[in-house]
Amino acid sequence: MRVLIIGSGAIGLGIGAFLLNSKEADVSFLARDKTYQALKNQFRVYGILGEYDFYYRDYYVTDNYFDEKLNYQDWVLITTKTYANLEVRDFLKAAKESGFIFGDNTKILIIQNGWGNSELYRDFFGEDRVFTARIITGFVRESLNQVKITVHADKMRVGNIFKKELSKETEKIVYLLNKGGFDVVVDNDVDKYLWAKLHYNIALNPLSALFKVPYGYLAETEYTRELMNNLIRESFKVMESFGFSTFWDYGDFLKEFYEKMVPVTYDHLSSMLQDIEAKKPTEIDSFCGVIIKMGEEKGIDVRYNRIIYNQIKFLEWKNRGV
Repeated sequence: MRVLIIGSGAIGLGIGAFLLNSKEADVSFLARDKTYQALKNQFRVYGILGEYDFYYRDYYVTDNYFDEKLNYQDWVLITTKTYANLEVRDFLKAAKESGFIFGDNTKILIIQNGWGNSELYRDFFGEDRVFTARIITGFVRESLNQVKITVHADKMRVGNIFKKELSKETEKIVYLLNKGGFDVVVDNDVDKYLWAKLHYNIALNPLSALFKVPYGYLAETEYTRELMNNLIRESFKVMESFGFSTFWDYGDFLKEFYEKMVPVTYDHLSSMLQDIEAKKPTEIDSFCGVIIKMGEEKGIDVRYNRIIYNQIKFLEWKNRGV
């Protein structure tokens, strides 16, 4: 199976390692600049799920979407940060129109945070070709070509959120990832898992960035609990207004959130905080931003999400040195 991974950061290298470890995947990475140069040598993934070292002879890496060696992939995995999606989609459109990367049966798998990412690709590539994954494994990029796995809270779940009956078409890549040592299942309800993760991320990721504290601290005071409760409440209202659901109602989710979800990641610092400290863009548009956009369509009051969104956007602006 030929697999192209676009986004050679922590998740991309982590998933790539398990595919390579299956011994049945021909893996290519699309990388940029210094990462591209580093991967021309080797990369390492280690941590709670084992240790894996791979060298350039084991895989292919390029910085060019129009590289002939990328032709006729079975799967294209999108593991970039969500703010790169428009650029990635447009490059893939151009590559497809020029006869690169895509064959008759090439499929796309989105492995990202937030909601609304798959829709960007569906609008050009079609519902039959675009699949989505929910992942809650902690991949930490320690250097350009070294990733540490620190948390693995649940199996990765893969499916088609547009046509659930097509979820079974992911069985081969799911098999390879499992063979390589990473727990993955085909799941017709991947949309429910994605919404549950979005509720979780909306509450914790931006507040951890704003207050510069681990997730667990946010559950310790009435002040931050009130903020999180309202962020999640708005997210639930938006979800339900569009006909989606998850495995809990709002009240039951809060109980699960405070009693089980937060304790497991008590000491975790958000990726958004890491992005802000590195003066990079954040994924706030795929968290609070998507709730604001969807809420406005339905006339739902999402003031808490808007306040947090504006604060993160100010920090992004400040980091640009304006």
